[in-house]
Amino acid sequence: MFTILRANDFKQSISLWQIAIIALLVFKTIIGFWNAQVDLSAMRTHFGWQTKQTYLEGINIDEYEMARTAYFYLHEGRFISDNHFGRPNFTNSTYQISAFRPKFNIWLHIVGLRLYEKYTHTTIQTAYKIPMAYFGYYCFWLAVFKSIFFAISVWFFYQLASLIFDKQAQWASISTIAYICYPSVLWYMGWLDILENIGMPLLVIVLTTIVLGFEQAKYRSKLVNIGIGFIAALACLARPHLISVFQMLLFGYIAFSIWHYYKHKKIPHNWQQIAVLYACIVLGHAPIFVQNYHDFGKVLLSTQPGLEFFQGHNPFARGTWNPYLWEQHQDDFAQIFNDPELKFYNEKQELDFYFKQALYWIKAHPTDELWLLIRKTAIYFFPFNYLNQSINWIMVLTHLGFATFVSFAVFSKSWRKKLLPNTQKVFLWTVVFAPIVACYAISMVFFVCERWRFYAEPFMLLCAIYFYQQIWQNYKNKKLVPSNVQKNTLNMPTKTPLFVDK
Repeated sequence: MFTILRANDFKQSISLWQIAIIALLVFKTIIGFWNAQVDLSAMRTHFGWQTKQTYLEGINIDEYEMARTAYFYLHEGRFISDNHFGRPNFTNSTYQISAFRPKFNIWLHIVGLRLYEKYTHTTIQTAYKIPMAYFGYYCFWLAVFKSIFFAISVWFFYQLASLIFDKQAQWASISTIAYICYPSVLWYMGWLDILENIGMPLLVIVLTTIVLGFEQAKYRSKLVNIGIGFIAALACLARPHLISVFQMLLFGYIAFSIWHYYKHKKIPHNWQQIAVLYACIVLGHAPIFVQNYHDFGKVLLSTQPGLEFFQGHNPFARGTWNPYLWEQHQDDFAQIFNDPELKFYNEKQELDFYFKQALYWIKAHPTDELWLLIRKTAIYFFPFNYLNQSINWIMVLTHLGFATFVSFAVFSKSWRKKLLPNTQKVFLWTVVFAPIVACYAISMVFFVCERWRFYAEPFMLLCAIYFYQQIWQNYKNKKLVPSNVQKNTLNMPTKTPLFVDK
């Protein structure tokens, strides 16, 4: 009888967790359709609880520029940009052939502009007269798809947390609630109509499926493999920063495969899934390679890295993005910008020039570069959110828990033994750490931006909760042991592990 009651209580508690998750997910979706008052000068976000009637409050201002490029392509057949981002205009021309912005974003606007003109019976006269109503429709559909993809990612996140916590439904539910309520996910990024809110949940879906595929054969079927390959390609196209995550995942998988072969004398059984995944990513980007080769004679995804690398490595770099860099230091840069050949450069050549200047500075100032890396690391882990430069205590706990998790993993043998008891857990944590390491790495290579850290935060959160769960479990186990047994245990010469199994 007692056993039946306990089982019923357990089922009831699980149902309550599920209700809580669904309720919070509905709340999160509603927030995605609300407006916020953004004070860019103070970098603060204030929620005024006003419905997004125009759907323009949360748009990324880069979308306006990419829509103009889409218009130019529709009417001239070329990817033309009219934005120099404040840097010196060496060619003295307003327009230039460009591969700076992600091609996928521009293609979205190409399709969007065509559909808008067709269904509203409107003819857009110039690139500078694209109706604001068009951007309203564009943001509305971004809000719809970000809500759908995030809702799907919640189920996958729960499955990932369940594997981390060895099928303990309570801790998987706590982790999922924390995922939905995490400050950047719920508020500071979540309400914005930007493609990061599509890229991040797609990343969660793909990485969780890879982990599940290592555990269960049904997640390695041909249909599933092609499906997650397509989703991974879509995520990278929507937000090219995610390419670095899949690059890091590939490095991690190669290292895991070497270890796996050493231990078991065979390659991992999910190699086909990984092969299909990367084949889909490469094929998905093939049209971009072809277009940029046509425009610049080189195989590349974007010209942007050269400029961003200079932003992150110059005499006046402070670890974050500075849009006024050239205006503030025009005289200081005059000497390196006096090359008469610059006025003949195309965008690719010009931004390669910036990349080389950054390399020259790093080689000439290695000590300054070292201090800059330390500064970037401090900024990266500072508990600020995008558009909200104030301390958030939830993020303090998360970053503290994550840092302690990593410290134990590095320095505690007993912790590593519990963390990595078998091959499945080694693979799981390899996948979990891929976005964490990748997002930190691109911040060190370029500069720190909370939008880039966004992709790592769900996985850092899991590490932090795992650490706190182990502390709580250890505390509970100690309380279950009678005090006289504890005293006798203290006199025993055997070594007591820091964390005790349940």
